[in-house]
Amino acid sequence: MLKQPKKISEETAHQNQWWSYKHDVFEDSEGKKSDYYYGEARGSTLVIPILPDGRVVMVSRFRYLADGRQLEFVRGNMHDGETPLDAAKREMREELGCEAVEMVNIGVFRPLVSHWKDTCHVFLVDIDAISTPTSDEEENLEAVIHRSDEIDERARTNSITDGMTLAAWAMARSHFIQTDNK
Repeated sequence: MLKQPKKISEETAHQNQWWSYKHDVFEDSEGKKSDYYYGEARGSTLVIPILPDGRVVMVSRFRYLADGRQLEFVRGNMHDGETPLDAAKREMREELGCEAVEMVNIGVFRPLVSHWKDTCHVFLVDIDAISTPTSDEEENLEAVIHRSDEIDERARTNSITDGMTLAAWAMARSHFIQTDNK
């Protein structure tokens, strides 16, 4: 069995309100020291809102690094002291202006485990309707409503390229199969 590397030191090279850029020095199984650089966040939530008729609400928003609009699920970073459930509820209010009728945490994933230390909590959320978002920030987003088969098609044809959305949909898809077959 391979010996796990041992962390020698850790420093924060940069920090902002959303995440930190870290530098660790570690020692491998043969005693060689190496550097490791990565981003670290407090955690995030991703919400898959479901309307009473079974359609799913997504958001289209401009993403600077993609240089264009991306089709995504509602999501955001957790604030200090905030639970995943509280963060998911806040994101629903901020991005869609709605409250959850029922919320179920269907699991977690790590968005980019080789370069990013973060955990995303995924929620399926029943909602009655969407309303006016409460966000103070200009998020430049628009609600987009799809059936689950339309989301599958968009994922298959690369109309959805956001990795967090694709990962969450892979986790949630089995919850829609039962609905689709009724």
